Amino acid sequence: MILVYNNSKSNIGPVIEMRKCPNCGQKTGGDYCQWCGYPVLADDKGKGVEPQEDDSALATALRLAAEKREAEEKVGREAKEKARREVVEKARRIAEEIAKREAEEKARLAAEKREAEEKARREAEEKARREAEEKARREAEEKARREAEEKARRE
Repeated sequence: MILVYNNSKSNIGPVIEMRKCPNCGQKTGGDYCQWCGYPVLADDKGKGVEPQEDDSALATALRLAAEKREAEEKVGREAKEKARREVVEKARRIAEEIAKREAEEKARLAAEKREAEEKARREAEEKARREAEEKARREAEEKARREAEEKARRE
């Protein structure tokens, strides 16, 4: 609670300075709003006013309530941050799993392509070998026929 001393020579004692709560907008005195318990920060620079503790039960209860609320808010923020980190980690793991599956699929397709190319190459070689054998057989038959005709002409 902020106490402002009256500088006049009247018999009035300390006057409580009322400030507007930045949270709820109500006029309040002390370090915490009496309506919502929000901490009210004083702008005491240059005023020569010394803040003094208010030991009243209400002020203590309000301070404790504000501290409890701040602790609960901190726990809530930490829980939200933990949940956010867990979501980010889960998303990262899922992305890694997707990337791994895509890489495996790409490797499988590449292996299938290599196998198909190797099969096509073997088939082409086999076909070329068969054609070469067939050509060699035909040439041998043609040569044998010509030789037989040549032999028949000589006789």
